[in-house]
Amino acid sequence: MKNQKKFLFITMAAIILLFGVIFGVGWQNGGVTETVGFQYANLNFMVDASSKALDGIKGDGVASDSRALQTAVDQVAAVGRTLCLPAGKYRLTNNLNIPSNVEVVFARDAVLALDSNVVLTVDGTITAGNYQIFTGAGTVTSAQSSVIGNPVWFGAKGDGKTDDTAAFQKALDAFSQVDVPESSAGYVISGNGLVLKTNQKFQGEDGTKAKLIASANTKYMMQIPKSNVQISDISFDMTKSANGICVYFDNSVNALEKIHVSDID
Repeated sequence: MKNQKKFLFITMAAIILLFGVIFGVGWQNGGVTETVGFQYANLNFMVDASSKALDGIKGDGVASDSRALQTAVDQVAAVGRTLCLPAGKYRLTNNLNIPSNVEVVFARDAVLALDSNVVLTVDGTITAGNYQIFTGAGTVTSAQSSVIGNPVWFGAKGDGKTDDTAAFQKALDAFSQVDVPESSAGYVISGNGLVLKTNQKFQGEDGTKAKLIASANTKYMMQIPKSNVQISDISFDMTKSANGICVYFDNSVNALEKIHVSDID
């Protein structure tokens, strides 16, 4: 009986381990979901447990991976599965569309490098940890309000020293909802600050306060020229800006309506 129980335990453990290797295992690390189990050899993508899609991808940041990536996305979309992107720099020279029934999981050091004038349209789910996954002069955009963005994906450091304004603005331009990971050092915002758009939701991740720090030349931390905007769980540190303004409500172009601000320090 003891041997049978031992065999059953080992078998179950092996099954759980195999499931994690094939499909990935997620856990919470500082409020940001990390995922493992998708570092496949030869930079191939796993569509299911028995078949591989996408041969020939380079991931070297030099050769174009646009066609191969779109082929992989289309194959995954046909069965409604998850596309797992291993570490590598994937250059996009043409537009790429991620449909609503596809989840793309980025390993650490997996980065999409968008050439100028290239548009990455994200209508599906992006899963990544608190690390950069987008770079280049191209544009990331999503028409789906359910897709949540992260400024760290665009290169925000949150070290209290690096100017994170550009990374934050890219995230705000790309996604209707932006969740900011907690950072004890804070994110530096400079110049005219961040400009929010209509139907924008900007908040600290998981209810934690996201600290934005003004630089010496900060005029506004945040500008709101549009309606239907929600801001919550944000902390403003204006110590370095003698005349800076936290939130500037600009109604010179449009009458502002449905502006909700809560849990702000």
